Amino acid sequence: MRTIDLRPSEVVIGIVFFVLLAGGPYLFFFNQFWTHLDLSRAAHVREYRSANIRGHRGRQILMHQNFFETAQRLDAYARKSGVKLLVVHSYRRPAAVLKDAKVRPGQRSDHLAGHALDINIRRGLRLYMFDDLKKDALAGLPSAVQDFIRQVRENDLLRWGGDFNDEDPVHIDEGLNIRDDQCWQLHYDQCLADVMAAQPQWKTRWRRLVRRLTGP
Repeated sequence: MRTIDLRPSEVVIGIVFFVLLAGGPYLFFFNQFWTHLDLSRAAHVREYRSANIRGHRGRQILMHQNFFETAQRLDAYARKSGVKLLVVHSYRRPAAVLKDAKVRPGQRSDHLAGHALDINIRRGLRLYMFDDLKKDALAGLPSAVQDFIRQVRENDLLRWGGDFNDEDPVHIDEGLNIRDDQCWQLHYDQCLADVMAAQPQWKTRWRRLVRRLTGP
C-alpha cells in the first residue's frame, strides 16, 4: 500500500482546515476566536471573563483596568437578580464601524476609553434587547430584569442609557467623559496604544504550535 509522507506543517494545515469546515458555523455564532487579542503585554487593557457575563458570539470583553471593578459590580448585580449579560460592545477602537448600532456613537463615548458596556439581558431562554429594554417597556419586563436595571440606576457611579435624552437602554457607563475629561483622554490613549500593539491570539498560538512541531 502506498503511503503519503506529510510534513508536520502540512498536518497542522489539514487539521485546521477540517476544524474550520466542520465547526465553522459554531465558531461564527459562539466563538469568534479570530477577533481575540493577546493582551499578555498590555499595560492597561484587560479582558473580563465570567459565567454571568459573556461576549456576543464569543468575542472578548475588553476594558480599561480601572473599569474592571465596575464590571465585577455589574456581575454581582446580575447574579443577585438571576440574569445573565451578553456584551455586544465593550472597548471600541475610534475607527470601528458599528453596523448594528441603534444610537449614533458619540465621538467621546466612554467605550473609547474602555469604561462602557452595551449589553443584552438574558433571563431563562429569553434574550432582552434594545427595544425590549426601553424605559417605557420596563414595567412589562420580568422582575429579575427590572431588578438588575434598578440596581444599576441606584448606583451613583453608573449611568443607564435608558435615562439618556437620546435613549440607549443597552448602554451602561460611568460618565467618565463628563466627570473627568483629562482622565478620559488618558484612558483613551492608553487603551488605543495597548490594542494597536496587541497581536491576534490565533497568531501567537499558531507560532507557538509550529515551533513545537518543527523545533527551533
